[in-house]
Amino acid sequence: MAFIVAKGDKITAAIGSVTATMGALGLSQWSMITGIACTLLTFIITNVVNIIYKRKALAVLEKNAQSGNSVTAFITEEEG
Repeated sequence: MAFIVAKGDKITAAIGSVTATMGALGLSQWSMITGIACTLLTFIITNVVNIIYKRKALAVLEKNAQSGNSVTAFITEEEG
C-alpha cells in the first residue's frame, strides 16, 4: 500500500510541476510556443505529403517506362 501512496505522490508532484510551469508563462509566451509548434507540424506534414506524392508519381512513371508508354501516358494517368 505504501508503494501506491509513494507513486501517487510522484504523480501529484509531476502534475503540480506542469501546472506551475504553465502558470508561470504568460499569454505571449504561450502564443510563441503555439506558433513554433504549428510551424514545425506544418513543415513535417508538408514534407510527408510531398514524399508520398513523389513516390507515387515515380512508381507510375516507372510503370509507364517499363511498358514503353510515353510521358503523356504518365500525365493522363495522373490526372485521372
